Amino acid sequence: MPDISLDFRYLRYVLLVAQYGSFRAAAESENLSQSTVSRRVSIFERRVGVTLFERSHNGARLTAAGERFVHTAAHSAERLQEAIREVRQAVRGEAGCLRIGLMTSLVSGPLVEVIAEFHEANPKIELTFEETASDGAIASLRCRRMDAAFLPNVGKLAGCESLPLYEEDVYIAVSSGHPLATERCVSWEDVMGEEFLLPVGGAGGELDDLFLRRLAEGRPVLRRSMQYIGRDNLLNLVGRNCGVSLALESTAQTHRPDVVFLRLLGLSEKVKFSLVWSVLNQNPARQSFVETAANWVASMPSRGIAG
Repeated sequence: MPDISLDFRYLRYVLLVAQYGSFRAAAESENLSQSTVSRRVSIFERRVGVTLFERSHNGARLTAAGERFVHTAAHSAERLQEAIREVRQAVRGEAGCLRIGLMTSLVSGPLVEVIAEFHEANPKIELTFEETASDGAIASLRCRRMDAAFLPNVGKLAGCESLPLYEEDVYIAVSSGHPLATERCVSWEDVMGEEFLLPVGGAGGELDDLFLRRLAEGRPVLRRSMQYIGRDNLLNLVGRNCGVSLALESTAQTHRPDVVFLRLLGLSEKVKFSLVWSVLNQNPARQSFVETAANWVASMPSRGIAG
């Protein structure tokens, strides 16, 4: 089998001779002797089985086959160098792809800040996002279909590591025409008779269910309307006064003319979000992302959580 690495090294001398039209000039450009360059080009010609140059006292001229070869080889060599640069960047975590799971809004909040900082520092890394519930995200992390995920109230997970990031308060979203819309905060008694719209089968629904169960402990059964839509469309229904919905602080920070977000009293517990990843995931981009998130926590102690 041919020594491919040798062929690629010697190809460079072929391209230099073609560029300069002379073995002597090509050798001088590399601080080598003319005989060394000539010998290496001859070895390469024997490898490919084609005479690439017509040699004379006036220099070296490409043969017809040589012209065709050099035209193709120069392009291939450039693509090879580009591929080498890309793979080296990927190994250093400077390029590649990062798959992130989330269940909160990408409009504003700490999550957006971490992602923005990472993208600014690593523009060559492609970011792909997937809205997911916790169970689905953990399964995807363990089988390495997903590199990292922002998940709420994470305990100890076998095969995974986590970095506590930030906390969010829980709000209630009502129509701007709702009688409570002029209030800054409401109690459970104020809204217990409302119909709560809950997303089903998507990201975030588990938080709604968790907090509604905690709020309703020992109280009358809530009216729930299960909706198989995303959070944005759920808020569109709230804006049409079709019901009310729970929302996290990151969502409440967005401005909507048809929806008002009210702080919900009676919930002392905040939602604690962490960045989670599999211990088996060796994606350099994931490692860089975790470092960015850790630096963000260190620089924003008032919004991060103690580990």
